[in-house]
Amino acid sequence: MKGFLRCLNEDYDYGHELKDLLDAVDELISISPDITKYIHYLNRFGIGLRYKNMSNDPTVDDARTAISRTKEIMQEFRKHPDILNFMKEAEEVHSKILRTNYEKYPQEAEYSQE
Repeated sequence: MKGFLRCLNEDYDYGHELKDLLDAVDELISISPDITKYIHYLNRFGIGLRYKNMSNDPTVDDARTAISRTKEIMQEFRKHPDILNFMKEAEEVHSKILRTNYEKYPQEAEYSQE
């Protein structure tokens, strides 16, 4: 969501609360109720895992569910034309950087392919 907001040159809170980011995004585009629920579900893992504030580690099922829901959230955001354009530009820049590095340092490129 931070990437989405940055792509649109929108200000956002640099905190870790996904709920706050969701509010900022929801002002710009309509977020489906399912995606909103998924974001609220994932919010409980963000800070707790990072700062070890959770009472216990997530289960394997929790991890699988989090991954699945994250993929669905990403699919929702990829539908937005500004995100698609941003991703295309980012891929082009990344490819250009890789080509430049391979041309500049061909011996390292050969080594990295082995």
